[in-house]
Amino acid sequence: MNRIKIRYNLDFITVSSIAEQWYCEKALDLQYQHPNVGFKLPGLDIGTVGHELIAQEAEPITKEELKEYIKDGRALRLHETMFEGLYGNILIRGIPDYIEIKDGKANFLVEFKFSKKKRIFKNHRIQLDTYGYLLYKNKIDIKNLFCGIAIFPLNELNQDEAINEVIKKMKRWLSTLRNKRLDKLFFNEPGSFGGYLYPFSLSEAKSNLKWAMEYWLKKREPVPTKKANKCKTCLYNAAGFCKDALAEADKQRVKIKKKKDNSP
Repeated sequence: MNRIKIRYNLDFITVSSIAEQWYCEKALDLQYQHPNVGFKLPGLDIGTVGHELIAQEAEPITKEELKEYIKDGRALRLHETMFEGLYGNILIRGIPDYIEIKDGKANFLVEFKFSKKKRIFKNHRIQLDTYGYLLYKNKIDIKNLFCGIAIFPLNELNQDEAINEVIKKMKRWLSTLRNKRLDKLFFNEPGSFGGYLYPFSLSEAKSNLKWAMEYWLKKREPVPTKKANKCKTCLYNAAGFCKDALAEADKQRVKIKKKKDNSP
């Protein structure tokens, strides 16, 4: 199957880019228009460290080994493993933080976030749902898949809290979700982390991808956010690139810097 050309002549779309469409699609589009503009917030480095801590217990595995292990029905706990799959003729790639697979069935899919506030946003769920779609495209059973988001506040990041303990706590809340047959559950571990759990829906994931792909296939223009507060902290608004901004950028909070252009 020949893959078709998509916006900005990309060979593939990342899951994180698809999730960003629900934060502000216009800002995502401006990232591609102005690749040499960047910014830095203190939280970004801490978040990177947090993901490194979570992945440090993992052992490397090849793509071929993974396929063989899934085929054999082994119990797997995957940390930051890349998956890819097609939506129509468009290739999507993503790296989920944590997945549990047993007997060829995905049971638990988790994404870890690091933020000052324990808040769940639509783009967080879109990211998980798209990962779930990629599992489905890799012929992994997702009929009984549950998804979870764990948010660690930056000022409470516990570097000694092992991934196994985090998952164990989340599974206790997951039992509540299942027993009460809830469609979603917000939870909070005092002094540690909070989060959100829900059963995966393939139909919902496909519906969201259909909307997202309209942008990549140039069937519509990028949709700007309707929330002025996002505009206040937007890099591209601060740089004067966004003509759809609903408020002036707070340049005290958004520091612009030029990325080095390494092109010949």
